[in-house]
Amino acid sequence: MTLQFGTDGIRGIANAELTPELMTALGRSAVRVLGADAPFLIGRDTRRSGSMIQAALVAGLCAEGADVGILGVLPTPAV
Repeated sequence: MTLQFGTDGIRGIANAELTPELMTALGRSAVRVLGADAPFLIGRDTRRSGSMIQAALVAGLCAEGADVGILGVLPTPAV
């Protein structure tokens, strides 16, 4: 699966295109590219899939040694 990045972030259908495995891999890749010392802040919207996507992404980030700040539910402009 190829990730699709839009103006508001990654695009795709949760649990079909945006699987937990893919989101974990994205988190791991982000740390490998940006480094474990980079600031990682995670915000999400109110969709039911938000918790799953957030948890998988954070798991990947932390697996590579990053410190992650979880901001919770935020309006899109804040994310």
